[in-house]
Amino acid sequence: MKAHLLHAARIFTIVGLATLVVPPAGAQTESNKAAGLNADEIIWLLNFNNVKAKESVDLSKTKTRKVLSTAFDASPAIRSSTYAMQSAGSDKVAAEGAKKPQITGVAQSAYTQSDLATATQVTGKPSMTLTGQMVVYDWGRLDAIINNRAALVELADARLRSVKNDLAVEVISTCLEINKQVALLGAARYYTAAIEDLTKRISKVTEADPGRASEMVQTQSRVLQARSSEKVTESKVRELTIRIAKHLPGDVVEQCAGIGSNFLAPLDEITIDTRLSNHAQIVVLSAQYQSELLSSKQIELTKRPQVNLVAQHAPVSAGITNDYAQSISIQATAILYDGNTLNASQLAAAQRANSVLEQRERLLKQLQADFKERSKLAATLETRAIEYVSLLEINQRVRDDFFIQWSALGRRTLFELLAIEAEQYSLRTGYIQSLYDSMLSNANVYGNLDFLQE
Repeated sequence: MKAHLLHAARIFTIVGLATLVVPPAGAQTESNKAAGLNADEIIWLLNFNNVKAKESVDLSKTKTRKVLSTAFDASPAIRSSTYAMQSAGSDKVAAEGAKKPQITGVAQSAYTQSDLATATQVTGKPSMTLTGQMVVYDWGRLDAIINNRAALVELADARLRSVKNDLAVEVISTCLEINKQVALLGAARYYTAAIEDLTKRISKVTEADPGRASEMVQTQSRVLQARSSEKVTESKVRELTIRIAKHLPGDVVEQCAGIGSNFLAPLDEITIDTRLSNHAQIVVLSAQYQSELLSSKQIELTKRPQVNLVAQHAPVSAGITNDYAQSISIQATAILYDGNTLNASQLAAAQRANSVLEQRERLLKQLQADFKERSKLAATLETRAIEYVSLLEINQRVRDDFFIQWSALGRRTLFELLAIEAEQYSLRTGYIQSLYDSMLSNANVYGNLDFLQE
């Protein structure tokens, strides 16, 4: 089974009739091109059911989890968001402490001297005052503060999930794009090799028949075009690996290889509607809405009186005598006039909550339409990829017939042979692009609906 999975990982990333190993940038040489797929590998690859097989899906899931774990561990943004969430949790604990008795102690030693004989002199005797205070009733103001801090914890957690989600979508999308470009590079190299082989054959023909030298020019022109296509694709691979290197240290192409099969199943509309509330931005806006509502409630309760119980053990005359007295009192405090500050602040918080709610509803509708469209597009692209497989099989048979008719019977022109070779290359690239674009579209929906982090 292990050998089969390694075999699947190798050929899955090279959709076409050639395989490829991509060394570090600047190290591409003729000597490090991998050999083409053998007959069994070609049959496996062109059977679309193999790509969607459970073994391929399981391998892709394993590689996806490993890549995301590496990216999360290396992300400063995730660490920063984690610290912010922990800070919000500490603020909540601090708010909860306000409901418990607050005890303070003050130790002092005072000394005074006066020229007046009748003045009271403080002789410097040390004294201590202990004061205990506890909220007796505040109409739920402290509870509102605690609830608001709890909402801020949820908001910080939602933002952490959002950062993780954005990173997951970026990493997986880039990996899929790398796999696509690696596959296109393999197809381009296979096409180049085919044209170069044809060039060698034409060279022998022109040696025997110089009048056919124009055919040599045609094939050499196609070779230059094919090599140019290779260079463009190689550049794209390097660009993508450089872009993702900050998230995935090491051999990026190797880490991404094999990712894709688990993104071939589009989500249905019911699943999208059900999971839409898990979208990172929706979760953030929902938490922000609750925070603003609780903030408004907290401000409203601040306008009401607060009743405190105060107990004190203090010297009767500090610094003069060692006699102490104890006292217990009930204190009520209330804001009598604040220039309408609290009313305005409460209204502002309520308006912010309403604004966030409208943003959430607008985003829900936008994402719902976008994700359903992406899922439909992915299904269309997958169907197109399957159609390409059939066309590749048909065109391959035609190509083989053309070659026999050209080389042995002379019934086909070189132009027709080059055209059918170019058509086969075009079909391979069309298959690769349709297959991976389908995966990319699905991966975007999967990631934004919080499936990647499960």
